[in-house]
Amino acid sequence: MLSRFESPKSPLPLAIEIASPEPTIDIFRCSTTICCRDCIAILVGLVIDGDTFQSANDRIRLFGVDTPDSAERCFTDAIEWFRELAGETVRVEFGPRKEDRYGRILCYVYTN
Repeated sequence: MLSRFESPKSPLPLAIEIASPEPTIDIFRCSTTICCRDCIAILVGLVIDGDTFQSANDRIRLFGVDTPDSAERCFTDAIEWFRELAGETVRVEFGPRKEDRYGRILCYVYTN
């Protein structure tokens, strides 16, 4: 069964099913849902910058992360690190706010 990630604007298609490994920490004392088995896996499309990527049809911004913009030093390094860390898929969950002032969906993003 494939999961769907519903956003305020539209669903993110291309959610994929990934087998969840056993948690490596005590899930009962975990303060984030990185321990959860139901974080949704989505494909990473175009990496926009060090804290934003395009999935199938929505732009996702990493919640709580701020990297250099295009005119700033280390912009290219930030993009390269994001690509390397993210790979082809990431797991996502909503943060306290669903989107930022530019309409990008805000998510906590976890690597597989």
